[in-house]
Amino acid sequence: MNVLQFLVGMLTMSFIVAISTYWATGSIWKATGGTVIALIVLQIGYFAYLLWAANRPGAEAAEDATPRALPGSAMELVSGSRAFFQPSEINWRRRNAAKTNR
Repeated sequence: MNVLQFLVGMLTMSFIVAISTYWATGSIWKATGGTVIALIVLQIGYFAYLLWAANRPGAEAAEDATPRALPGSAMELVSGSRAFFQPSEINWRRRNAAKTNR
């Protein structure tokens, strides 16, 4: 779950809690208090989820895997690990350019 999904869900949930609490009690203060309590519980749950996701059994395998840079990416240019274009990439680009020019 990314942050945007979490924020949209949190805002939707808080709006629903506020409206339903106000409708049930008729008090704006009880609705505000209930919404704040619901937001705190949601934050605690999200923090617990993040801890669980970071410490689950497959987390070490994902941490050990090094990200593969795309050919010609800025990361490779800075590190100098190889030339900007390999001969195979140049041939691939020529073949694809010839296909599009037909």
